[in-house]
Amino acid sequence: MNKAIKINKRIKTTNKGKIYFFNNLKLKKFNLKRFFIITPNNKLIKRGSHAHKFCDQIMVLTEGLAKISVFNKKHKKFILKKNQSIYIPKKHWVEINFKKKTSSLLVLCNYKYDFKEYIFNKNNLS
Repeated sequence: MNKAIKINKRIKTTNKGKIYFFNNLKLKKFNLKRFFIITPNNKLIKRGSHAHKFCDQIMVLTEGLAKISVFNKKHKKFILKKNQSIYIPKKHWVEINFKKKTSSLLVLCNYKYDFKEYIFNKNNLS
């Protein structure tokens, strides 16, 4: 998949609580190599503002509310609520704007951390 998409979820409620399923992902190859959690500071400053040369990402909002802007050839905006997720392929510019101070975003990556594979200039996406 070479475009950013929202990932649908299913919820199963049991007497123990809820389980959120993210099934039927139509991703060619996503071998988890690392994950991390992003939270905002008190001023809700924009996060991200970069792309990756080799890394695809799945972002899951675990708490709060966030607007995620994704740019490659087209500009897309996603409003994520708690337990919603999106897939972002490599070479897509990402900007994250948290809307609540209590927000947190789980990011799953299929590439190990390597500062050299980051793209910090939107004009270098191709």
